[in-house]
Amino acid sequence: MIKLILTKIIFIFLFSVYSTKFIYAVEITLNGNYANSYTSSYQYTKITYGLDISIPLGNYFEFNFGETISDEQYTYNDEYKNYLISKGNTLPAGKLTQSYKSTDNYGNLSLGIFSYNISPSIYGGIVDRDSYFKDYYGQETNDYGYITWNAGAALSIHVGRHFAIKVTYRISPSGVNSPSGTTYYDQSYTGGLTLRF
Repeated sequence: MIKLILTKIIFIFLFSVYSTKFIYAVEITLNGNYANSYTSSYQYTKITYGLDISIPLGNYFEFNFGETISDEQYTYNDEYKNYLISKGNTLPAGKLTQSYKSTDNYGNLSLGIFSYNISPSIYGGIVDRDSYFKDYYGQETNDYGYITWNAGAALSIHVGRHFAIKVTYRISPSGVNSPSGTTYYDQSYTGGLTLRF
């Protein structure tokens, strides 16, 4: 009899932990991503980090706003540099590098199930992007106030009442087109730690 009662108590406790709704809360998420890859011509490195603030709008909606900063670096190998020189290009001394940096300020509306331990959602909204490009000749190009859209999906796994782990996928137009006019898109995955209060 006692064993049965204890089993029921444990079951009720586990059910309350993993099924009970959370009280709606403002969430602050620190997120980031690191990528490093190689091709036959260059090494590519990308670091992304940001801050996201979520404000609940009832059971199924949230308003998200924040800032994401990306820093991309292309470091070309000596073989590629020698190939360019053999084609008659005059290049600077030392390592051949190109860098691209961008800062995105965004506002999104999210639709999902936000009050449970596992909270999937989708979102869309507007991005204000400032970008900076430096080629291997040292010439710099800046583009400020590029307004575009972004969309994606997120999954939050709550670890207690005040913390969660959040994984986010995001896609948005890069602002660069191919020679044929096709739009290139930026896509990213980030992971972060969320504080709920």
